[in-house]
Amino acid sequence: MYSKQLTEDHQNNSSSQQQQEKYPPVNELQALGWIIDGADLSIFGNIYTLELPPSWVDLLNPLAHIDETPPIRSLYAAIKGCAPNITYIFPGSFRREPNQRPPYWLAATDRNGLISISQLGRLIRTWLRENYEHLVAQKLAKDMQPALDSLNWQPLDLNSAPIDILQSLLPHLVARWLTTQKFRLGLHDSKGHESLWNLVYVADPDTNEATLVTWHPDDFKHPKYAWQGKVSFYIRLRLAPSDGKTPNLLLMKAGIRRYLTRPLVEWDATKNCHKIRFPKGQRSSAYLAVTEIDWMKEQPLVAATTPDTTLVKLKLARHDDLHWEGRLGKILSNFTSIEIPEPQAFLQAPLSSAPQLLMVYRNTFGSYAVKAGIEAADRYELFKRISRMMPVGIKEAPIIDRIDIKRQSKKRLSSRTRPLIIPPSTSSSTYHIQIACTQKEIFVNALQEILSSPKTKGKLTQVNESSWDFTNQLGQCYRVNISLDSLPEEHIASLDLQNKYSKGIAAAANQSRASRIEADLKKSSPLTNTKHGIIVELLDYRKVKSKERLKDPKPGIRWGYAYNGTLLQFFAPNEQITESGLHKKCLNTTLDLLRQLNFPLGIPFYTGLYNTQLPERLDILGIYIIRLNARNFKEDNVNLPIVILLDGDYLCSQVEVYLPSEHGPIRLPYNEALLQIANLERHHSLKYDSDQIRNFIECVFRDYPIKRPTLLMFDDQNIRKDLPDLCQTPGNSTQNGWHTNLLFMKDLSQIRVARLRYSSNNLVSDLCPLSNFNRYSGLYHNPDFSTAVFSIGRSPQSAKRPTASRKRDRMTKPGWNQSVLEIQWLCLQPGDNLVDWSVAVHRLRESSPFLDLEITTAFPQPLHQATHFRDYITRLETESEENSEDLEIEFDDNEAEDEVISSSIEQLRLF
Repeated sequence: MYSKQLTEDHQNNSSSQQQQEKYPPVNELQALGWIIDGADLSIFGNIYTLELPPSWVDLLNPLAHIDETPPIRSLYAAIKGCAPNITYIFPGSFRREPNQRPPYWLAATDRNGLISISQLGRLIRTWLRENYEHLVAQKLAKDMQPALDSLNWQPLDLNSAPIDILQSLLPHLVARWLTTQKFRLGLHDSKGHESLWNLVYVADPDTNEATLVTWHPDDFKHPKYAWQGKVSFYIRLRLAPSDGKTPNLLLMKAGIRRYLTRPLVEWDATKNCHKIRFPKGQRSSAYLAVTEIDWMKEQPLVAATTPDTTLVKLKLARHDDLHWEGRLGKILSNFTSIEIPEPQAFLQAPLSSAPQLLMVYRNTFGSYAVKAGIEAADRYELFKRISRMMPVGIKEAPIIDRIDIKRQSKKRLSSRTRPLIIPPSTSSSTYHIQIACTQKEIFVNALQEILSSPKTKGKLTQVNESSWDFTNQLGQCYRVNISLDSLPEEHIASLDLQNKYSKGIAAAANQSRASRIEADLKKSSPLTNTKHGIIVELLDYRKVKSKERLKDPKPGIRWGYAYNGTLLQFFAPNEQITESGLHKKCLNTTLDLLRQLNFPLGIPFYTGLYNTQLPERLDILGIYIIRLNARNFKEDNVNLPIVILLDGDYLCSQVEVYLPSEHGPIRLPYNEALLQIANLERHHSLKYDSDQIRNFIECVFRDYPIKRPTLLMFDDQNIRKDLPDLCQTPGNSTQNGWHTNLLFMKDLSQIRVARLRYSSNNLVSDLCPLSNFNRYSGLYHNPDFSTAVFSIGRSPQSAKRPTASRKRDRMTKPGWNQSVLEIQWLCLQPGDNLVDWSVAVHRLRESSPFLDLEITTAFPQPLHQATHFRDYITRLETESEENSEDLEIEFDDNEAEDEVISSSIEQLRLF
């Protein structure tokens, strides 16, 4: 009876969702970017560059870390804080190998005067004096002086500069130019009322993205609660180089910047510091507003000139104590009257120096009433406003048109269709599923519903109270045994950290838990010739206080059971969830476990597509590199290449994986590969360098048997560091020779290669409707603009908005930014239809056997399955620690959150 009620609730919910999904199709999308090709870039002023004296590399690199900060990063913090006129600091300038250094060190404009070389020398000497012992600083300053005396600014012609130099400089130059044109950011609300704000430039010259924010920030008062915040709108600009037919594009992103308003320092009754709610190991940005940035120039501004406000980006860090990175407060006092408060005092009263100094809010600081992200209508309005301000020659990117793919649906299996080969993972025909939850009956019913659903088209026969026989639509029969035993309390209890809250202590505790579980399980009789999976109910540690989250035992439990050949899926109870919501959650949790077990549901990922020229059987491969950071200095990072495979012979949803081993690549079923990964680091280093990764890929494809048309996919962002040649766009996608020396395949006549890139990775333009700003999905293409095809997945009901929705009316609700997947064909065969093959990739994002029709995976299958291997590597993810001056772009949490909103819901359940 209960199972029947659940099924009825689910059917009613699905019917309701299908009714809500009926919204008008969006046939045109605007690419949010500007074409710079052919524009006269001299309008942005004269640019000058400075080369780094080679002798400084050996003088400064050996210096000790100060406040846990590498010396070059500390120096750059001082330069950024005291010389915001500098347009760009080229990363890699202090690399030890000369051929790896960029041609320039610093770049600046001569607007109102260039930076004085003598003042730059004074700044470096001041930095040395404030950070190092007197004798050390004095000797270094003396040794650096001869090279300093020979430094000269050299002019740079932007119009003839290579694209990698333009990538670094142009976003900053355009942003500065907009402020000189007195461009004001304007947004309407849903009633048509307009608000305008002044924009200021954020001087952050060690990133190739430029940021403009509204200043002064607005005060926000919650309509119901006594809560006040401060917020700005921001615009970020970045140059994406041309790719294939796509021209050089200046990309735009926009969102909300939130500032810290509540104290992060607590005091006890004796007025001693009781608690600092600023996590150790964290670096956070703060904005310092300065109205005169000429203190380092040869010719200071004349009194009649009213200088623009500029925001200097500072970094507040905590290791053993709180400090401004580079000890910038002391250094600034040598050049200006600006006083920066001591870090602890600043966190005690973060608004005491407002609006001159404000800290950017981070998610780790607690909840914030104003949510990240802006609405599509706001994004489009900002784009059009900036377009009207752009100088002559810089043009809007064109409209991207929708491709009608309704008739290119997945082919149904006929009753005569059978696998050519039985997958090796089915050599064991018994699956044992253990439900270690309080909601045991609901999970049993969920498993029954999945195996007997119309979508599965299988037959489920009960053998006894705890066993069923399942026959899928391909005629394959399997035994499914169910047990309702709970796990030992000592296995699933919270970690005992002995009041020592750090990631290192938590990592050690998880390793200890895994070893204990492994030892306990060895004492019991293992299940032989059976695939074993457990659904484990565990507290949702994401919802507890930040310090208590470190007690999460999930990694240790997963590793310990994996060592014994058992796969786990966790379930977090929620007392406030509705009955239908609980039903859906149990279904998805069960499907996640079946995914890990590589269970043969008999629902193929691919069976061909109607009304296309595509084959009905297709081998599909994906290259993926598992990347994890080291937890401490004694460990190496994880860089482990894998190749994931759907073999067309099997005609099912089962996946295989190529893993590295001592004797070359080994091919394993997906479930066995997960268990193998868990044990791999015990015996082998998982830090593969670029040569080892390339060698592994070569070995896989050299020996791979090409039997039929084969589709290869990879994520550009994931593999470019180690396999850059494979990511290059050929002049003609039907030229097969370009990848001959990269893949080493025996038969190149059957291969198609798709490179995937995402708008969230800042190399692909966001796409936005011109009107009817609601949910949209499908394939979009403009052959005159780009050879790429853009895939947009179905967005969930949470993304549904009123047509005229605006951020100003929804400040307490998150904005939604639809994620865009760019499909660029690096290799097609003569006669292939580019759109047909793009539809295949798009359908593979929808091909996971979900019962929830709303879900689209960010990656197409089977590449999507590869992203889950990281869960079984005995390594905890940590925040990236920069260990050199080669700075990566570091986004603040609220900037990243704007992108997370665009993609996280697409990956809610990843079967």
